[in-house]
Amino acid sequence: MSYPLYDYLLNKAKESTKQIDLDEFCLTLNGICHLENQQDHYNEIYALMLHYETLHNNSILLSVPFEGKLMPGNKQTKNILYNNTKLPSLFRQILYEYILYYQNEV
Repeated sequence: MSYPLYDYLLNKAKESTKQIDLDEFCLTLNGICHLENQQDHYNEIYALMLHYETLHNNSILLSVPFEGKLMPGNKQTKNILYNNTKLPSLFRQILYEYILYYQNEV
């Protein structure tokens, strides 16, 4: 299954030697909620998660990847809480590259 953005971010993640500051990383991810196009980013991040899961879990999609917790709330929008420490380090790096990619696009 082809996903050009994922492939690009994966290559950047594998090339990167930068250590991620987890506090800054979490603040930046949480800051997406203040952007006008926040839902687009959340959708893209979730698509990246699902793609990563299909590639690393024998093409089996888990309903909530990386031990995410479904939060109570609106039935039309499913809020999921993720613990950064539960994300695989490679996927964390992919997300970091997504943030850099988006910041360079602005």
